[in-house]
Amino acid sequence: MSDLPARPNLDQLRRQAKELLRTAKSGDPTATARIAPVSDRLILTSAQLAVAREHGFDSWPRLIHHVQASGLKGIERALMLAD
Repeated sequence: MSDLPARPNLDQLRRQAKELLRTAKSGDPTATARIAPVSDRLILTSAQLAVAREHGFDSWPRLIHHVQASGLKGIERALMLAD
């Protein structure tokens, strides 16, 4: 499992998923092995799920929710995390 930085960047995570997919489709065995535990299909949602799981989240939407909440302060964050 890979730790997220203190201030994770959503755009960077999206780029990571796209790059993972690109390298897997090009035949890179390491990239393919990263996606294989979550799906046998080389599609963007599989790469996103692989990235999310590598960071300890059970889904891409939960990772996104966490990243969005981490950029908020005080009461805003508490309200978002309560959803």
